[in-house]
Amino acid sequence: MMIFSFIDGWLRRPWRVPTFDLCYMAAERFDGFREMKLYPHIAAGSLMATEAGGRVTDLRGRPYVLSNPQIVASNSLLHNEILSVLALER
Repeated sequence: MMIFSFIDGWLRRPWRVPTFDLCYMAAERFDGFREMKLYPHIAAGSLMATEAGGRVTDLRGRPYVLSNPQIVASNSLLHNEILSVLALER
């Protein structure tokens, strides 16, 4: 399993398939997700994440739109913290 070390291990990317990653996040198997280059099939995973109570935004915390290639998703509880850490990266 790959773990983003810059976030002390709480943002995981084990699959490299964005829709599957979002479904795992929605099922609470991991806490957050970030992707920089998305594919059209991300809409299904984004819907599943939000319907499960997660939060899906762009890197600035704005509502996610499919035309944006960058996405951040979380279980909602950690979303602002994830955005803060990712902002330090920019």
